[in-house]
Amino acid sequence: MQTSNQVQNIRPFPTLRNGDKGVMVILLQDYLNYYGNNLALDGIFGSRTENAVKNYQDRNNLQADGIVGSQTWNGLFSGYYPRVSQPILIPGSTGDSVRFLQQRLKNLGYALTVDGIFGQRTEAAVKEIQGVRGIPVHGIVEPKTWNALNR
Repeated sequence: MQTSNQVQNIRPFPTLRNGDKGVMVILLQDYLNYYGNNLALDGIFGSRTENAVKNYQDRNNLQADGIVGSQTWNGLFSGYYPRVSQPILIPGSTGDSVRFLQQRLKNLGYALTVDGIFGQRTEAAVKEIQGVRGIPVHGIVEPKTWNALNR
């Protein structure tokens, strides 16, 4: 059984810091909100996000430098729905978990090839599901998205 902090067959999650932008920052902000923050999911790593990261790091005995590296990511993942059996998937992921995702999307009516490669068409389908189900649209399949797919 895999837990939510096991991310297979993908590049490592990027190190994030103040000034960064993009979907990974949205994912970070969403995780930080799970831990009691009230951040806008705007994809901009500014001072509010940095302070939330530092507070999280301090509360969890991590170096409180405001930089999100592997230790901070792993801490965020392990406390966020720790019993989820599906891994976190991002564009570029490959393998059986991606095949499972693609088959689930196909069963929901998306025209996808079940090839085990998380490419642009899979990402577009994931983003559409996220938008329809009212969860942050970032194209990353994490616990909220797995739950949405199973509704």
